[in-house]
Amino acid sequence: MERTLSRRGLLASVAASLGLLGGCLDGSTEDDGPPRLGAVELRNGHDRAHDVRVTVLDDGETMYERAVSLDAASDGEQTGRVLTGEFDTVQDGLTVEYAVDGGERERVRTADFGDEPCYVLLIRIGDGGDDSTFTTTGYECEAAQNGRIRS
Repeated sequence: MERTLSRRGLLASVAASLGLLGGCLDGSTEDDGPPRLGAVELRNGHDRAHDVRVTVLDDGETMYERAVSLDAASDGEQTGRVLTGEFDTVQDGLTVEYAVDGGERERVRTADFGDEPCYVLLIRIGDGGDDSTFTTTGYECEAAQNGRIRS
């Protein structure tokens, strides 16, 4: 007697197979390399305007450079810009250099960001004029990945 697979059984088998192959299908492995840079976000919380120069380097070669003037913060509201580009993931990661008002250049490496596949680098000028960096994931990563943001 020949046994036939019911539709419910077939669907359960397909779902189980996809679940088992999920890690293989998305192309990820434990050693995928450094995360992708989705964007560089600049924020100014200081009550005076600042100029910020951002350079993204791949093994010492400039692949993106932008000088941005940020307006002064007003009534506690920060000003800002989001910079996006073709920040391709490279084997050893990217280096982001930035300087505020022509001052000392600071460096941040994408290889040091963490375990997520994509990050946004936030460069923040605080209300006292000091600068700091943070990383986050978010809309810019998803949108840049899907090709919706470019500047």
